Amino acid sequence: MSNKTEQTANSIRGQNPQSLIEAVIRQKIYQNRYWKESLTGLTAESIIDEAIKLQYIAGTYGGSRKPSKFLMLSLKLLQISPSKEIVIEYIRQEEYKYLTALGCFHLRLVGQPEHVYNYLEPLYQDYRKLRFRNLNGSFCIFYMDEFVESLINQEVYIDTLLPHIIKRHILEETGKIQPRVSPLEELLEKEVGEEQENMNIQEDQDVKKEKKEKKKSKDWRKIIHGKKHNKRNNNNSRSRSKSQENKNKKEPAKDSIEYWNQIRADLNLDLM
Repeated sequence: MSNKTEQTANSIRGQNPQSLIEAVIRQKIYQNRYWKESLTGLTAESIIDEAIKLQYIAGTYGGSRKPSKFLMLSLKLLQISPSKEIVIEYIRQEEYKYLTALGCFHLRLVGQPEHVYNYLEPLYQDYRKLRFRNLNGSFCIFYMDEFVESLINQEVYIDTLLPHIIKRHILEETGKIQPRVSPLEELLEKEVGEEQENMNIQEDQDVKKEKKEKKKSKDWRKIIHGKKHNKRNNNNSRSRSKSQENKNKKEPAKDSIEYWNQIRADLNLDLM
């Protein structure tokens, strides 16, 4: 079986893509039974059937530093060199987590720095569990976001020297990528926006309530003012009526019994 890289594959930083895996490990992979029997003739599409069978991530393990299936599949991807679009589909599909991890590792090896940040950083929000096989053969549990963080920040990972990647802030300054917005920041902005909207609604309600209270106050003041005005008019009417009654009342004739009774009443004397 030929272990040569596909002729259509692009060189990575001026070298054969397969050379990204250390030579000693690469030779162990070429001699491995799994490589010879299961990975022969695979394409970018058929390799998916093997990737979804993965049960853990590892580099090499055990006393003889046996290469893992994950590392062998990674070398196979370097050999067949699928297009960037296909690798991105490996990453974005959500059904098979180890296929996602395999796509991330491949993109980290061959991708441009801006592509690494743009397509791997969204997985900081991916908390799917993964199994990792340590050098001594033991297993541990970690998460997809931890795996991605290690790919971006570490220099050596899964027994592989990762290509140098330009720091994010430099790519931001040159305009190649947009500043990363933290999900917490997005959530905070959303909460602030909702709070401001609620404040605006409350302010509108307060203004309407204030207008209603002013109108209500104005109405009852009118009513009170009207009642006072009516009472004043009624009092004036009564005064005029009483004055008119007194005016209309006839004075008794002098030397009449009524005249003298009125005088005696004023002096508190017995009436005649």
